[in-house]
Amino acid sequence: MPLNPVTRLLSHDRWSIAVLFVGLAFVGGFARHEISPLPWTAFSHALARHGMIEAIATLLMVVSVELWLLWIPGHSYILNHSELSRREILLIRWLNIVTGLLLLTPGNPIYKLISAFGGQGAPDDY
Repeated sequence: MPLNPVTRLLSHDRWSIAVLFVGLAFVGGFARHEISPLPWTAFSHALARHGMIEAIATLLMVVSVELWLLWIPGHSYILNHSELSRREILLIRWLNIVTGLLLLTPGNPIYKLISAFGGQGAPDDY
C-alpha cells in the first residue's frame, strides 16, 4: 500500500466493488443493446444525449469493461500461475477473448439465461 493517505484512499481494493457493479451494469447495457460496445459509438451517443462529461465517463467505462472482459482475467491468471506452458497460456488468452466477445454481443445467451430466471429479459428483435 502507498504511504500517502490520499493515494492509499484512491487505490484501495474496496473501489473494485464499485467498478464491479458499474461494469455489470454496462455488460447488461451491451446485452440489451442500450450501450454500444464500440467506444467511439458509445462516446458519440452519450455526447448527443448528455454532453461531454457523460461522454468521457461512458468512453472510460466502456474501455474499462472491455479490458476486464477481454484481457485482464486471463492475464491475471497467467501471471499468478508461472508453471503454465505456452500452449496453456494461448488457450487461456483465447478463452478469455471468446468469452468476453460473447458477453459483448447484444442479446447474448448468458444474458438470456439470466433473464429467464426472473430478470428483465432481452428484447426479442435480436
